[in-house]
Amino acid sequence: GTTSTNGIYLVTDGVIRSIAKSGQPAYDGNGKVLVYGHPRLTNEGHIALSVDFTGTRSAGVDNSAIFRWTEEANLIPMIRTGDRDLDGNGKVSSMGNPRINAKGQVVFTVGYTDLIRPTGIILSDGEKTVEIGRAGQPAPDGNGRFFALGYSAINDRGQIAFHATLDSTLRGKYDDSGVYVWSPSQ
Repeated sequence: GTTSTNGIYLVTDGVIRSIAKSGQPAYDGNGKVLVYGHPRLTNEGHIALSVDFTGTRSAGVDNSAIFRWTEEANLIPMIRTGDRDLDGNGKVSSMGNPRINAKGQVVFTVGYTDLIRPTGIILSDGEKTVEIGRAGQPAPDGNGRFFALGYSAINDRGQIAFHATLDSTLRGKYDDSGVYVWSPSQ
């Protein structure tokens, strides 16, 4: 009989606004919001957040999503666990904490059901979603292949930095990880 007040709120000029609350229906009607985590707020008022759901149709396979919020558009879904990956060879099985820049671009890591290429980095603004990198791709310097990708960050120019571990490198365990930067083509 009690109503949950757990959620994400935005305070501007002393006014508290509810962005999303536990117990509200999922954006697509598949379950109810359970928990919010790791909200990120920009100076421009964009928010990126991860959401978990309860009571979903696929019994936990589809129980998480990443959203972007703006005052004009409210909650905009980026991606949800259980969705097909961008190349159609698997499904999204997990997502890391989102990061957001001043333009409202959100970057986050994903886990895939594809066992050959199990991790990747996604960039989305809610309208356009692109995969920045994925396990199995050659490293930019030609020394090895990405084995796992994680810990992504984004700046206001749209550049993305991420950590990757590598396999098949020239020096084995002595050169098997690094930090990489992706820049958008202009």
